[in-house]
Amino acid sequence: MSGDAAAVCGAPAAGWGGWRNVEGMSTAEDASSASFVMQRTDTGAERTHRPRLVAIDVDHTLLRSDRTLAQETVAAAQVARAAGIQLTLASSRPPGGMWQYLQALGIVAPSAFVGFQGALVASFDADGRPSVIATTPIELAVAGQVAEAARSLGVATSWYTPTGWFVDEVTDEIAHEGSIVGMAPQLVADFDGLEAPVKILFIARHPEEIEALRRVMPASVTAETSNAAYLEITARGVDKATGVEVIAGGLDVPFSEVVAIGDGRNDLGLFRRVGTSVAPANADPSVLAEADYIAPSNDADGVAATLRWLAGLPVV
Repeated sequence: MSGDAAAVCGAPAAGWGGWRNVEGMSTAEDASSASFVMQRTDTGAERTHRPRLVAIDVDHTLLRSDRTLAQETVAAAQVARAAGIQLTLASSRPPGGMWQYLQALGIVAPSAFVGFQGALVASFDADGRPSVIATTPIELAVAGQVAEAARSLGVATSWYTPTGWFVDEVTDEIAHEGSIVGMAPQLVADFDGLEAPVKILFIARHPEEIEALRRVMPASVTAETSNAAYLEITARGVDKATGVEVIAGGLDVPFSEVVAIGDGRNDLGLFRRVGTSVAPANADPSVLAEADYIAPSNDADGVAATLRWLAGLPVV
């Protein structure tokens, strides 16, 4: 989902329909101009006042395509917090793969974050020590069925507990994932004796493996793609909204006062619960189709643009 930011901003998915810019643009072509800021979709609900909580996806949303966090985004987060907006990250990543970004954005205890696709809510103190607030693990017997089904298809399993990452094979794809999140998995012969996982991840070598894996997943889990090659497995009914609900509840914030920003299909469960959904212009077409607003792409610092826009809305 990388590429020239201006080109991406000006290229909505075919058949997706129109959009309206909150600054007055009326055509998709206008999105490639330097004045492109935020666009409301034709079917999107209008945001007229400042939200109380913003939940932000990490990969391909918060981060640029080169996996860097722009200083402009850090500065915009400070503006949002000064305006009274609480921030959280909601990611499929493990906590260790989120810490550096949480620290940079100032999302440390008592502020919490969502990891493992909603199956974990936790916080880091200022020194990087984690505290688990809530987990929703996959039932151990069910997790074993999931791993066995993948093994029958020759696909390696990543088994995540709140504090560990275990794999039955270190494939090139798993090694690459480790380089992305800055962690190394522990190789095990099998998963016997491990605690129940909060998430299982499959990284496909070929696109057709994703659908083959979906077909053999038990009905007692939720299986969702976070990108074309990643299939995320959580307990049935668990997605990012599960974790954000815990954080919002702790702040006494109704979902109507939550804004979600995300690019992947695994963000759609959260999009359907919150008051306002925002997709960067590089998002999956299905996400663009459901978003209330379209922001500039991740490479054009769309999260920064969104936070500054939200901070400028009136308080009710």
